[in-house]
Amino acid sequence: MARPQAAVRRRVPRAAVVATALSILLLVVVLVEARSASEPVLVPQEARVSPAAGGGCPVLDPERRPVRIMFVGDSMTQGRSGSATYRYWVWRGLTDPVEDGGAGREDVVFVGPTTTLNGPDGASAYEHLDHGFADQLEHAGSAGATFPSSREQFPAARLVRQGRPDVIVLQLGYNDANDPDLTPAELAERFTSYVEAVRAVAPDTRFVLGEIPPAEGARSTPEETAERNRRTAEANALVAERWGGSPCAVQVNRLRDADDPAWDPVEHTYDGAHPDPAGETLMADRMLESLGRLGVFAGEVHVYDADEAWDPRPRPEVTATDDGRVRVAWASEKDRLSATSLQLLVTTDGEERETRFYTDDVVTLDLGPGEHEVRAVVGRGLPGRMVSEPGEPAVVTTR
Repeated sequence: MARPQAAVRRRVPRAAVVATALSILLLVVVLVEARSASEPVLVPQEARVSPAAGGGCPVLDPERRPVRIMFVGDSMTQGRSGSATYRYWVWRGLTDPVEDGGAGREDVVFVGPTTTLNGPDGASAYEHLDHGFADQLEHAGSAGATFPSSREQFPAARLVRQGRPDVIVLQLGYNDANDPDLTPAELAERFTSYVEAVRAVAPDTRFVLGEIPPAEGARSTPEETAERNRRTAEANALVAERWGGSPCAVQVNRLRDADDPAWDPVEHTYDGAHPDPAGETLMADRMLESLGRLGVFAGEVHVYDADEAWDPRPRPEVTATDDGRVRVAWASEKDRLSATSLQLLVTTDGEERETRFYTDDVVTLDLGPGEHEVRAVVGRGLPGRMVSEPGEPAVVTTR
């Protein structure tokens, strides 16, 4: 390869140098004075670089305000009532102290036009609200969303102007792939169109693009599922190829392709599509890896836990009937926890028994006379796939 010719150096008069330097300094002062407190300021790359990014991306460090992150997506991003959501685990990873394995970034906020979950609304519907997450529920996720429907519900330009995100975490495409006529190239182009729509308004917005996870296909034939997964894998590859040259502006999370572990819909979902508690931590883990490479924080943070328990504290209404039986009503809990089945653990005089899983809203048990301690366990999705920890005991006496 031919070497470029060296530039010709010319001596500049000292007075001109001083004048130029003073002009530059004055310009810098003016720009700093004019900068809005809402605009991000990057620390110089040589001063602070994210090792997770391979030493290439300056860490995002806004002046006088927190880093603003917006999650845009479908039901995986929105979450169901009774779930923690992967957004919770991203929050924990970002804000937990470094000595506890987090990034230690206290200057982060989540932004978006809604705080809703898919199901009964309200903060109490979240499984986890600790570590300050109760004040960080904003997002732009909606169950069933596709790229077209998301942009109709939450127009990209409006989102950016109102939320002013420094980073958008984008997890769309799963529902788009339900259309068997949509080619991988067309699906990948929807990612590009979204990024470009945002950049038309806010060119400096950084992105994490979530890979489309494989489906298990509980409602499809094995052949249909295999074809769908082939199309989404090809679309993911095209997205990675398109954006691989912009590592400090766009990162693709390696949810599907990475090892230790790769996303497995049998292990990480409760119905072949939606993440269970372990899946929420894995999706968050991959998002955090991408955020680190993007320069949101320095170092590495991991939150994946294959044994993460579901502990939504089910509390059905347990009463004794006039004919000496125990009545358990749990319709409200079914809605609050997005549960599909109920099991009861009964302790009588030190003897422990467990029932089968019921789907009825009201369960009546003939336990005989005595004092009974009843705890509820709920399930969601495919049988045995997502089962909660037992709730607090209710004590009832029958005669």
